[in-house]
Amino acid sequence: MTDVDPGALALARMRARGADLRIDGTDPETVHRSARAAGRVVLDTTVAGLPAHILGWQEGHEPSLEEGPGVERRRASRIDLEVFAACLGCCWPDRVSHPWPGVPRAREDVLIAVGWARERDSQQDVSRYRSALERLDRAQWVEYDGTHIHLGPRVRTWNRAEVDLLRGVFDRLPGLPLLEEPAL
Repeated sequence: MTDVDPGALALARMRARGADLRIDGTDPETVHRSARAAGRVVLDTTVAGLPAHILGWQEGHEPSLEEGPGVERRRASRIDLEVFAACLGCCWPDRVSHPWPGVPRAREDVLIAVGWARERDSQQDVSRYRSALERLDRAQWVEYDGTHIHLGPRVRTWNRAEVDLLRGVFDRLPGLPLLEEPAL
């Protein structure tokens, strides 16, 4: 039987789990070395307020935005994208900074921002928005702690070029411009 590189195995676990609270029994430097060799980087983040790690890409090693043979990307639904845009617009108040971690916002504020952007807010729509928030939470794009929405650990993985692209549409993100900073 062939020995498995512990760093590569730890990277595979991190890739499968998303943001992870620990690096399972492997020397962290071994994991970082394996990540660098694969064009990846281990980033510090938080999950439910606890320190965690997530895989990102080294600058210049990001996958191409153009799909090639063997590259399959999951397409998010329109409502998931609209709700995430509202989360980003509400939780990222300062375009100069990186969006993560941003500021926490009440779930109802995000739901209002989505309704405002779509100019309707029927009960059925609000139910769809809540379902989209649950999907975004499970996918680690946002975190919902029962009271507030936070930008999730996946946002932490965005590189400078991706954040610069978002800065170009910052003013068009749905949000609540008159909303004051939340009192925590």
